[in-house]
Amino acid sequence: MDSYDPLEIVCQLRVWVEKSLENYSSLDAATLVEAKPRYRTVIEIINGFKKLRIPIPEDINLEKENLENILKVPSEEKEKLTALAKELSSLAIDIKHQLRVMRSPKTTEGKKAPPKGLQVTFPDGVVCCESNATKTFIRTLQHVGLKCVSELQSIRALGHPLVSIQKNESAGSVREIDEYYIETRSSTETKAKYIRSIASNLNIDIMVNVIEK
Repeated sequence: MDSYDPLEIVCQLRVWVEKSLENYSSLDAATLVEAKPRYRTVIEIINGFKKLRIPIPEDINLEKENLENILKVPSEEKEKLTALAKELSSLAIDIKHQLRVMRSPKTTEGKKAPPKGLQVTFPDGVVCCESNATKTFIRTLQHVGLKCVSELQSIRALGHPLVSIQKNESAGSVREIDEYYIETRSSTETKAKYIRSIASNLNIDIMVNVIEK
């Protein structure tokens, strides 16, 4: 390859994941139509054996386990694919921003444009607006509650929970706060997007603004 476009690779991966999700949706529907009624029948048979205090045949137990796997696995894999699709979308936005920064002309003094900051206002009147976006990001997550955020498995950075009790060794930048690890290597716009997603998941009515420092 003469040129490498990370954004194009990410977009292709996202398209593949979205197609996989469509396939899972149709597969789930066909599988559930066949498996659900059979599973109910097997449960009724098992309950009948229990009422009569008769040992349940091994083949009935085995069929029950197989049906449970059929009903369970597609939904779990679909959930993982959905989380991956969201993460790829976030990564694509971040790459677009980084490419714009790299390609944008410098000021007449040869300096880069000033960094952007964050301002987050909570419904209780608390305003988080530190000297840089990363500090504001961390303070906002602390105000929300690091434990609450860590339980939102759909909020991920590079495939890993944004806030976790386990450190992501492959992460570019991680801050350890109160025994939690926070992934902070992202653009200001992406940090704002993370905060909005967290607030939406926790039903918190907040205002998030990207500001010039």
